Amino acid sequence: MLADEQSQPKVAVSEKPEDDTANTDKAVFGPIESDLSVILSPSEVAFGQLLDLTGELVNSTVEAKKRQGLPVIITFTSPGGQLKKFEVKTTAEGRFGLVMPYQMNAVGIWSIGVEVVGNDEISSVQHEKQVLVGKGQAKFLL
Repeated sequence: MLADEQSQPKVAVSEKPEDDTANTDKAVFGPIESDLSVILSPSEVAFGQLLDLTGELVNSTVEAKKRQGLPVIITFTSPGGQLKKFEVKTTAEGRFGLVMPYQMNAVGIWSIGVEVVGNDEISSVQHEKQVLVGKGQAKFLL
């Protein structure tokens, strides 16, 4: 061994393989966070009425094709604690909605949860709303 080789510390250098195509943006930043807009219609609901739910995954930085087809889980929880789940998919614009309006079949406070299930590109996002379902009105026919 030469004297020069002894005085210099040895450093191991690992070379990156040529076929390494890891996406460093995802590793550094992770999935992109989004917001969720949920609209219930009508705003006041009586027992037996139909409630429609629509929404949108709000994110202007993600390409439309990446917002399309994300699973959306919509959960209705009745005042008595019974659950009813629906799953729909987002459109290219990030929009979603129930295929058919949901009939509110109990009086009291309902909890409605909406979750857009994310992927490698977009983080999952959740939103919850509460709806008070009032008693219906009786109409007398003369």
